[in-house]
Amino acid sequence: MFDLVTLQNLIIRNIYSHTGIPVVPTNDAAERPSYPFHTYNVIAPYSPRAAQVVLSLEDKPDDYIEYTRWELPSITISFNTHSDKIDECRDRAMDLRSWFEFEGYPALKEEQVIVTEVTAMEDRTQLMDGIEYQYRVGFDVRMRVVSEAVRTVETIKEVEYK
Repeated sequence: MFDLVTLQNLIIRNIYSHTGIPVVPTNDAAERPSYPFHTYNVIAPYSPRAAQVVLSLEDKPDDYIEYTRWELPSITISFNTHSDKIDECRDRAMDLRSWFEFEGYPALKEEQVIVTEVTAMEDRTQLMDGIEYQYRVGFDVRMRVVSEAVRTVETIKEVEYK
């Protein structure tokens, strides 16, 4: 199976390297960094595609058989850019979106991750404490990953039949 935490860390590290802006989980009670910053939330951690399942069988030494199952599930992650200025928020969100559509392709492909859809940017601004706005612009990213599961089974060498 693929490792979601490793994928998240890869994305966060590359986004920070590209934008220079902190990336933090949306649903985290920790104190937020100063503006601007990005947040992410994995909204669909594993959407299987049963039609893409491939099984392989390989003989192994010492009377074992290895079964391998490959699948290409999709993952959806929602991203938001936060700022106290709407124009900065939009510009930073466009830069982030561009990373998923173009600049980030080589880094993701190297890890067998392909972006299949980047949704339109949306205004996700919220009124905070009834007195000030936290400007948010966000979008969702759908990706396909390679998920591999391996099972090794001992073969039957002899059968006694009475």
